[in-house]
Amino acid sequence: MGEDWVSNIKGSGTVQIKMHDGMVRKLDCWYVPKFWKNLISLGTLAKNGMRYACEGDWVKVTIGSLVIMKGKMNREGIYILEGSWGYMSEKGMSVLSKQGLLGGEATGKIKFYEACVKGKHHEVKFGTVQHTSKEIMEYVHSDLWGPAPLKSQGGCSYFVTFIDDYSRKV
Repeated sequence: MGEDWVSNIKGSGTVQIKMHDGMVRKLDCWYVPKFWKNLISLGTLAKNGMRYACEGDWVKVTIGSLVIMKGKMNREGIYILEGSWGYMSEKGMSVLSKQGLLGGEATGKIKFYEACVKGKHHEVKFGTVQHTSKEIMEYVHSDLWGPAPLKSQGGCSYFVTFIDDYSRKV
């Protein structure tokens, strides 16, 4: 560590980080009580097949051509990851408590947040229907895709299609 001080690793596990593009990624981590900031080792990312590049005040971490993380440098010269840290489950808190890593604090039931549960829903299935259009613009199919890992030349991150059921024009 800087200034010749040492800190012990008290535990390890996996954290979820919501990235700049909305994707949630898992990272292996260490619990070091004396750290007052969450740090990501660029060397460890490189060992896991990721690349990073610094351009001006920005750092980008990529796998192939896909940008999976990006951060902006603050006044102290530290890159701050764009995204947000997830929170630990009730079970995870219980494990840390049993290992004595919460400073003697007891854990209990975590309050249920409906918005968090709904936010984790990824897919909705639609029923199948038989529909036969008899004229143009009677029935229009639409699909939205995104966010794209790279923005278009116009700065857009999403793609939308409209298909007329009768003429099949897109």
